[in-house]
Amino acid sequence: HDIVKVLLDSADHSALDLLEVDPSVDELVKQAREMPSSDGVAKLLQKFLTAQPQKTFFKLSVHAALTPDNVKEFMKEKIDIAQSIERRRIERRRNARHFAAEKFVQSSTEATIVVFFDEINTSTCMGLFKEILVDRTMEGEPIPDSLFVVAACNPH
Repeated sequence: HDIVKVLLDSADHSALDLLEVDPSVDELVKQAREMPSSDGVAKLLQKFLTAQPQKTFFKLSVHAALTPDNVKEFMKEKIDIAQSIERRRIERRRNARHFAAEKFVQSSTEATIVVFFDEINTSTCMGLFKEILVDRTMEGEPIPDSLFVVAACNPH
């Protein structure tokens, strides 16, 4: 019974946002909460054990030949990952309220994707980098809160 509680508590934790788990996990968690069975718990445990960790740090080496389209393409994938994390976070909070697991709702260790632009001073598209870094938008669309962007400017 204790392993079931630990497993279900883990299902609410923000660290799961960084695992690429099968979408059926949400349904298995719901079933295990409502009526735990050894078969359901075994299936859920198997899903957790086979989940792959998601990459959280992405580096773009900036250079003079880099175009705004290259940067946008690079950022689009990272924004999609961050939005996916935020959708899971919202769902987890909704489930936490439903199942009275509030201790996981306000986690200080929420998942973050980090994008690092190296040697940003070599870029020919400083306006786009300014928008991303300062305005926290790309083409006018807000960058998700779960995406942290940092850059290095190297002197010559």
